[in-house]
Amino acid sequence: MGEKQQHIMTSQLPCSDIGTPIKGSIQDISIEDEKALDSRITRKIDLRVVPMLCMLYLTAYLDRTNIGNAKLLGLEKELKMPANGYNTAVWTFFLTFVLMEVPSNLLMTHSKIPPNWWLGTSLNRRRDSTVLLPIFNSGCPLLLRS
Repeated sequence: MGEKQQHIMTSQLPCSDIGTPIKGSIQDISIEDEKALDSRITRKIDLRVVPMLCMLYLTAYLDRTNIGNAKLLGLEKELKMPANGYNTAVWTFFLTFVLMEVPSNLLMTHSKIPPNWWLGTSLNRRRDSTVLLPIFNSGCPLLLRS
């Protein structure tokens, strides 16, 4: 690109000094410093975010598999569920799980609610519904929980 073309392109921008590096900006960092900064950021993410995501994944996995274990141990008989009660509970759980995942991510992305608050609140609501579930001795709360 010629010097004249570059001048025309930069002069059309609202700020004509966009191409000039600012002192102390990321453009002034050497390749070695950039690699060191990249490894520090990666390590920080690995130490802070990954353990929390692993625990969330483990919790979700346990929650999805426990319903199958409960059926094997007599869930339907103990809660006096109808013949299709277990199947209804499972499909409503998974349907709401899938349907609420996308709006939850959109709300978290496009609102002023920080992700740490949103995830913490979601986990607390899920925990509370799980803790309160044994109080009731019917299949209705199982359907409402999903």
